[in-house]
Amino acid sequence: MVTPAEPVLKTKMPNTGGMKMPAQKMPAKMSANSSDIIEQTLKNQLSPQDVKGFMASLAALVQAKMAQVVQIGQTAFVFNKVDTQGKPLPEGTVMMLPFTMEPQEFPGRLKVLPNTLKQMGVKRVLSVSDSPKDVELAKMISPNVQSKQRVQQTKRGPVPMYSIQVDL
Repeated sequence: MVTPAEPVLKTKMPNTGGMKMPAQKMPAKMSANSSDIIEQTLKNQLSPQDVKGFMASLAALVQAKMAQVVQIGQTAFVFNKVDTQGKPLPEGTVMMLPFTMEPQEFPGRLKVLPNTLKQMGVKRVLSVSDSPKDVELAKMISPNVQSKQRVQQTKRGPVPMYSIQVDL
């Protein structure tokens, strides 16, 4: 679990999109906690200020019991009970944001995730990705996967995005 820092409830969480985030390796014998994994992964994509804002928002959501963090190996999964606009999701539905420092092990981490999700009372997992490969990775959680493709305008121009829904 993430240890909550000072919560900032009104801070908007950035769209990190994707079933897996680029990883940064730690030395072989070091073990990271979930907040280290999330921070190190985000440092590859966001400014230090945005990373700090994300971590503060995550801490506030965890403290408010609107998010839960599960760590498996050097992979941390954030499960939000709110959507990207901050609206509550239906009971048993979570939005998943994965962060990994071991990309080669990520598929195996997904395979063991269903038991944990069922223990948490999760029946449906939602995610957003810019990679069609992530739709296939989602099938490691459950064969009941639905995806929709759309185009999202970004600073880099139009980007294909995939909305992924996994029913357990």
